[in-house]
Amino acid sequence: MGHVNEAVILAGGRGTRMLPATLFSPKEFLPLFDVPIIKHLFEECIIAGITKVHLVLSPRKKAIFDAIMSHGNEPYDQSVRKDLDRSELRLVPDGLDLSVHVQESPGGVADAISVALGHISGDFLVLLGDNVLLSNSVEGRDHMAANTASLRMVEDYMANRTPCVGVVSVGRSMASLYGIAQVTDGSVVSIVEKPGKDDYRGDLALCGRYLFPKDSSSILEGFSVEEHGELQSIAFMLGLSETHGLRAVDLSDHSWYDSGNPDSWIRDQVKHMEMRKGQSDNGS
Repeated sequence: MGHVNEAVILAGGRGTRMLPATLFSPKEFLPLFDVPIIKHLFEECIIAGITKVHLVLSPRKKAIFDAIMSHGNEPYDQSVRKDLDRSELRLVPDGLDLSVHVQESPGGVADAISVALGHISGDFLVLLGDNVLLSNSVEGRDHMAANTASLRMVEDYMANRTPCVGVVSVGRSMASLYGIAQVTDGSVVSIVEKPGKDDYRGDLALCGRYLFPKDSSSILEGFSVEEHGELQSIAFMLGLSETHGLRAVDLSDHSWYDSGNPDSWIRDQVKHMEMRKGQSDNGS
């Protein structure tokens, strides 16, 4: 097991909870204040040392992404928005090798991963395309430097040589809304999808960051979508915990922004705007 060089960003879902906005823009391309979610994820991969990203899109999103990229990765010259660093106008960062894969129909997280698996040569990161995690410890104007969640995942993997999942403490009142990992001595022993409020299993929610081994394809074969449906990814992770072990990386010191539904997204926009404004005021 060497260093992790590859990542998969999953952005193939239909985004129906964000309708009608997602009629016109994939939720992964929506801005968090003024930076598109997908740009945050690309930057997160760069910070983690990733050199190759596999972007999984639906056919419709692939057409939209192609249209965006047809204008160039950096479409404006130096005369436009001189106050912005040119890197902020570059969707795909320098040094990132990007491959796009098409998921013909949505079938859950594990099914989306399988679309790219045949093109991956080593252990790999997985990032859910509608989730941004920003470190609360990064101060100053360079807000893109806060994209450290995947770096933490890679560091944990390099230290322990064990696949891992990112978790965030969401509090007891919110635990029933998420997939909850039960953790003992840093290891995941169980995962429960949206446990009932009367069935409290802890509050460590899976937050859309995973690091899986290169042999995931053969492991995934034992957990068919026909048998497990949308819960295929949880069955896969539990199987992985039995064969390879599975660690939990606590990312509760990050702010978690989820564009999954309008209510949470507007609250996240306000929260992030206030944070950015506070950083700007402190840095001036």
